[in-house]
Amino acid sequence: MKNIRRKRSIILLLAICLVSLVFSPPSGPTVATGDSSAAESENAFKIDLAHTLPAGARVNIAAKNTYSGASLSFAEDKTVDATSTIKLALAMELYQQADEGKIKLDEVVTIPTGSVQRYGTGPIQFDPAPYRYTWRKLTELMLRNSDNTAAYVIAGKVSMESHKQYVKKLGMNKTDVYNNTTTARDMLVLAQKFDEGNGLSAPLHEELLSYTKDTQFEDRLPKQLPSGAVVYHKTGDGFDGAINDVGIVKYDGKTLYIALFSDGINASEVSKVSRRVFSFLQE
Repeated sequence: MKNIRRKRSIILLLAICLVSLVFSPPSGPTVATGDSSAAESENAFKIDLAHTLPAGARVNIAAKNTYSGASLSFAEDKTVDATSTIKLALAMELYQQADEGKIKLDEVVTIPTGSVQRYGTGPIQFDPAPYRYTWRKLTELMLRNSDNTAAYVIAGKVSMESHKQYVKKLGMNKTDVYNNTTTARDMLVLAQKFDEGNGLSAPLHEELLSYTKDTQFEDRLPKQLPSGAVVYHKTGDGFDGAINDVGIVKYDGKTLYIALFSDGINASEVSKVSRRVFSFLQE
């Protein structure tokens, strides 16, 4: 009788263990299947992209799809020359000061001849003196034509120390406005703040956005995107050959932010990388 009871006890114990193994979650760390798949897809994309770049070329990318949550990062924390992409932040601060009543955008500014920046991009350097423009016109020239004189005058107006604090408040913690350096991650933050307005009144926000659409330089981020894509962006070129673009892409009811910095590739190749990043975020 005792043997029978002992056998029944052993059978019951084995049954309990079996049920426990089947229905209890495994101990130790677990990996979500979706997250693992996304990570593998991103890694495969990075490897493929690296193989297609010319020898010695460099890209720094931070991008995300706000609708799906898909994101992509490629050396996004490496310090790079911000070039003219930082003009987005300058424009935002100037317009915030206008919103606060500190400046009047239609006030006419006379630029001293010695302050005209006679290098790089922008039409002001080719205009005849006297150099008279409103703050509103200077902002448009700075964003649409990447005018260096306009940026120089606006930076003087907001003051570099004020601008240093402004970009920190935006969350651009690795951006140095004095040395004009940043990271792709910081510029992704800027793209999103620029898109959302960061507290700007609706009319001034829409005005800023309009200056970054159909700009003088459409050969990078927008070039190979679908015809239905609406792109607001700011390009930047470095003296060392860097070719950059930071922007907002509106397509099929979705919003994408892309910060793309490069060296060793031309604008045409940048547009191809842009298209590949766009396609990856759509998957």
